[in-house]
Amino acid sequence: IRENPELVSKLSGIPYRSFEHVLDTCTRSLTTEPPPSRQSPSPTLHRIAVSMELSRRIVTATGTQRLEGYAERYMDNFVPWIKSHGGWVSDPVTGGSQSIQISLKSSFILVI
Repeated sequence: IRENPELVSKLSGIPYRSFEHVLDTCTRSLTTEPPPSRQSPSPTLHRIAVSMELSRRIVTATGTQRLEGYAERYMDNFVPWIKSHGGWVSDPVTGGSQSIQISLKSSFILVI
């Protein structure tokens, strides 16, 4: 994304509805089949992971706080599913690692 200044410029100025549409379209196309190397325990969990990664890339590339807010707002779509699976717990980042692990209280673990 960063290597395309025109794309960064367009993404920086999009309204929430367009941001939502981009994520919906990309996550649908990327989550129709789980990766062949490992099976996702849930299609919704897979969609959450793809949404988080795509949002992270867009926010990082544009550096736009407004888009960070959009990403948080978009993730609210998954709150009912997360609650129905026992909620979530965020583990602190350990020893210099850049990943954050979110463990759903049921048997799922999502590593970002």
